[in-house]
Amino acid sequence: MALAARGRRMPLAGRILLCKYSYMQIHKSPPADVTAFRHSLIALTRRLKDVHRSDAETWSELMVLTAIQRLGITATPTSIASELSLRSSNLAQLLRELEARGLLQRHPDPDDKRRVSLSLSKPGLAVVQQTRARRDGWLSEAMEASLSAKEQALLLQAGALMQRLAQHKSSSDS
Repeated sequence: MALAARGRRMPLAGRILLCKYSYMQIHKSPPADVTAFRHSLIALTRRLKDVHRSDAETWSELMVLTAIQRLGITATPTSIASELSLRSSNLAQLLRELEARGLLQRHPDPDDKRRVSLSLSKPGLAVVQQTRARRDGWLSEAMEASLSAKEQALLLQAGALMQRLAQHKSSSDS
C-alpha cells in the first residue's frame, strides 16, 4: 500500500497477493486435526440417525419432541425454534403434525391468549424415551466393542467438553 499512498497504483499481481494474504489472515484454515474431529462428529451423528431410521417420526420431529422434554415448562414455539434454529413456519408445521398424532399438547397462557406452552403427551414421552434408549443402547454397545475401558472413560469426559463447544456462540452466529 506504500505505492498507493504515494499516488502510484500497485501492480495487479501485487494487489492479488495482498488480497490473498488479507483473505488468509481473516479466514485461516483450521488445522487438519480439527477437520478430522469435525468429520468424526458428523460420522457419529449420521450413525445415530441410522439407528433412528426405524422410527415412525422424522429426525426433525424427534428433535422437536426432545427439545420439548428438555425445556420442560418453559417450552414454547419460540424457545424451541431458537434452540433448534428452525424457522417459525417450519416449526409450526411440525407442531401441527405432532399434535395431530397425539404426541404433544398445547397449553394456552392464562394471561396472554396469544402465547402457548408445549408439553409431551404420554405417547410423546414414550416415543422420546424409546428412541433415546435405542440410540443409547447402540452407542453403549459400540463403545464397549470398539474402545478400551480407559478410552470409554476419556470419551465420556470429552462429552462435557463437546457440550460446551455446542453452546458456544461466535460473532458469525445470527
